[in-house]
Amino acid sequence: MHDRWGKTVKEIAVELCLGAKTVSTYRARVLEKMMPDVVVLDIRLRDGSGEEGLMKKILVIDDEAMIIDVIKVILEDMGYSVTGFQNSREGEKEAIENDYDLIVVDIRMPEKNGAEVTESILKAKPESKILIITAYPTDPLAKQALDAGALSLLKKPFEVGKIIDFLKG
Repeated sequence: MHDRWGKTVKEIAVELCLGAKTVSTYRARVLEKMMPDVVVLDIRLRDGSGEEGLMKKILVIDDEAMIIDVIKVILEDMGYSVTGFQNSREGEKEAIENDYDLIVVDIRMPEKNGAEVTESILKAKPESKILIITAYPTDPLAKQALDAGALSLLKKPFEVGKIIDFLKG
């Protein structure tokens, strides 16, 4: 199949496990900057309960653009509002200046690590809900972030459905 510019279109099947429910296979849209040979396809996702997201606001702070983009694509298609920052200091400032239903923070980042970001946000806004994501769950920084008041930790790679669980809980 080709798009209107003659690029070859590859369809990617994604099976999402959202909570305890498995959602059928969907055509996934993948950002061109992540995979240049894939063009954006239409995708409609639900959280498994039949209800679309209620425009809850999510902030993602991760130095990996692909992580931010994947979370953003999937959750925005479900009706959530997602803002992402690769720079930990800018993300921290955003979290303190604005209100979010959930803040997702990576642990290992340049400039300021996720534990420091978590501590700073919770000091300024103790009611903030912070979810830590990391490829290194035994990293002492992960424990430091949890001790500072982060809700929980998700090990990379993770299911986006786990983020949705925290939004609902």
